[in-house]
Amino acid sequence: MFGLFGGRKSKRMPREGEGAEPGLFAGGRNMALKLPPHQYEETLRFYRDTLGLPVTVMADGVPVVEFGPMRLWLDRSESVSRSELWLEVVAENAADAEEALAAADVVRCDTIEPLPSGFRGFWVMSPANVVHLVAEPGQDSSEED
Repeated sequence: MFGLFGGRKSKRMPREGEGAEPGLFAGGRNMALKLPPHQYEETLRFYRDTLGLPVTVMADGVPVVEFGPMRLWLDRSESVSRSELWLEVVAENAADAEEALAAADVVRCDTIEPLPSGFRGFWVMSPANVVHLVAEPGQDSSEED
């Protein structure tokens, strides 16, 4: 059986060994596309003008693309030379998540970007070097203009 893009449809793989407790983690709604300055404006125009997707500018000036059920934050970043996709993982309890990820030897990378004071979450890196924000639900740090 083949999926939308011509590849085989995958079946959900069972977990090996003892992983995190079921329900501890869920995929978040937010994705951040970290863009070098030379790609920023053209990328914004691509999503807004070429694809015609709705874009909301947040109070901090960051445009957010409504990407189906997801929100794609277009972050201009002086510290990257090529685009990077960062993902959000929601954890009902950040302390429990921290403990489970530490037990699995997941790499923390909290210095990658500061989080607001009192924010209940932290940064980790997947084995494929994808940055993930692990955070409790309902903590969007920006408000719409």
